[in-house]
Amino acid sequence: MRSALLAAGLLALASCTPSPQPIAPGNPCSPPEAPGCDEGAPRLLRCQDGRWAVYSDCHGPEGCAAQGDSLTCDTSGNSLGDRCAPIAEGKIRCQPDGGQRILKCTDGGLVSLLECAQGTSCAGVDAGLSCL
Repeated sequence: MRSALLAAGLLALASCTPSPQPIAPGNPCSPPEAPGCDEGAPRLLRCQDGRWAVYSDCHGPEGCAAQGDSLTCDTSGNSLGDRCAPIAEGKIRCQPDGGQRILKCTDGGLVSLLECAQGTSCAGVDAGLSCL
């Protein structure tokens, strides 16, 4: 009888323990500032104020992945409207799909800085980008 009560008590305790929620925007997290890969989309999340928030989209072929003790976010496929990390703020790049636009990371998102004329495309690197 005593072991049955103990087993019932342990079962009740286990059912009260919250199950971990997936790493997804808006879900609870800890500790503050810990990064994680979104389990539902290719993006890097950061724990801010106890909730997961999008830090950067990772639309390159490598996506968001763990490498040892760190995470990598392949942004090579990011395009107009995708989120960019605060460390990329102000940086410019060619739009990856054909390079018809020069994009700039502004306020955490990629915006169109310049659209290339018909028959030209974006070329160069960082500050040396132009439409050719």
